[in-house]
Amino acid sequence: MQYKTTILAAAALASSASAAVTASEPWTTLTPTATFKSGATSYSETFGIAVVPLSSSAAHGKRDAISQIGDGQIQATTSTTAAPSKKTSAAAISQIGDGQIQATTSTAPAKKSSAAAISQIGDGQIQATTSTAPAKKSSAAAISQIGDGQIQATTSTAPAKKSSAAAISQIGDGQIQATTSTAPAKKSSAAAISQIGDGQIQATTSTAPAKKSSAAAISQIGDGQIQATTSTAPAKKSSAAAISQIGDGQIQATTSTAPAKKSSAAAISQIGDGQIQATTSTAPAKKSSAAAISQIGDGQIQATTSTAAAKKSSAAAISQIGDGQIQATTSTASPKSSAAAISQIGDGQIQATTTTLKPSSAAAISQISDGQIQASTTANSTVSATAASQVSDGQVQATTSSSSSPASSSDASSFIDSVSCKADGTLEMTLEGGILKDGKGRIGSIVANRQFQFDGPPPQAGAIYAAGWAITPEGNLAIGETDTFYQCLSGNFYNLYDESIGAQCSPVHLEVIELVDC
Repeated sequence: MQYKTTILAAAALASSASAAVTASEPWTTLTPTATFKSGATSYSETFGIAVVPLSSSAAHGKRDAISQIGDGQIQATTSTTAAPSKKTSAAAISQIGDGQIQATTSTAPAKKSSAAAISQIGDGQIQATTSTAPAKKSSAAAISQIGDGQIQATTSTAPAKKSSAAAISQIGDGQIQATTSTAPAKKSSAAAISQIGDGQIQATTSTAPAKKSSAAAISQIGDGQIQATTSTAPAKKSSAAAISQIGDGQIQATTSTAPAKKSSAAAISQIGDGQIQATTSTAPAKKSSAAAISQIGDGQIQATTSTAAAKKSSAAAISQIGDGQIQATTSTASPKSSAAAISQIGDGQIQATTTTLKPSSAAAISQISDGQIQASTTANSTVSATAASQVSDGQVQATTSSSSSPASSSDASSFIDSVSCKADGTLEMTLEGGILKDGKGRIGSIVANRQFQFDGPPPQAGAIYAAGWAITPEGNLAIGETDTFYQCLSGNFYNLYDESIGAQCSPVHLEVIELVDC
């Protein structure tokens, strides 16, 4: 008997919980008591929504679309900058083998400059060159290799206009002797060097200055040691020393101290164990492109840091990783900008972007599998809203507004001034007779916890409103007589409600936007 009583009690609870959506009270009647004055209850086109904080006055413009990831988690971009450039774009982001995405950081300084190329070594480590050097035109002295692999580089400390050094000879045991010349002359050639019986070579010493001279030749001795001449004469033009590789893989670079107007960065070599040695250049440039990003064996991506400022830039693209997590870039750009696209996750949870830009458009919002919608955060003036997306089970976030009067059944095309790029996962909606549906035919409703989401049909049990939607003359979405919704922080994303549920909530408008193929 007690068992039967328990069953009956449970059935009664279930019946009362679903009373709002039973046949005795059809969900189409779950409407507010009033409708928005002059609002349109129908719209013939598919549209999206974008979140616009009430503290900001957003200019109408183009909005970005939202995408979906593999496991359904959506991460929004965080934009904290207010303003440097009119149009800005961010560095592209790459994907690594384990799915981790690394984003570039752009802080913007120089007019136009190009970064040194980055190489990859055998174990996957990437070495980047440091460009610090300025020079007109210079090339380094050539370097030679000896038998045991040691490389000897010449030291150039300013030679003469044109001069030739005395020739050097080799003796039987491998010793090299240089000639000594003491005679001064305008044009002179070095004294010849001879070999003696035991193989010793005697070289002449040249102490006389000459207008034209050529550098002394370098010879090799029997054990492989190379002897280089030292020239102390100054020269107008010099070239940088070439870099060679030795037997054990060590690379020796020459040191050049001569300045030049035009200079190119020293080439980078690879040694046997895969280590890369880069040259250091301190030369500035007007035109520059960011350093390329490479991938290493385990899939880790190393991104370059660009501190150059530019007049035109665009926001960083967002990528998807293997487990479905999306990582967003941080952008510090401004006046006219569009927010980073947001994606949709499998269970329907939507994550919104955070923006603090001055005159910019907010990040688009997406929908997740269970229908949860997340809004973007904007902390600045003059920001346009982010497009909102839908989740699989239809969860969305709600609105509130203060005008009253009967809504119009006329089409709302004249109310919509903003556009956004449409992508997979973008929340696409239709409005007909005050009923809001998503692209999967689910019903837009305000559920028991005051959250805006999509479910059904029928809508979720205990739904408060499932009809009474309209588009206001200002181009905002409204439920009943209110077009003010609240975005409430939940971890690192926002949910949308038609009422404030705590201190973490802030009022927003849900701007209706036209979705276009980009």
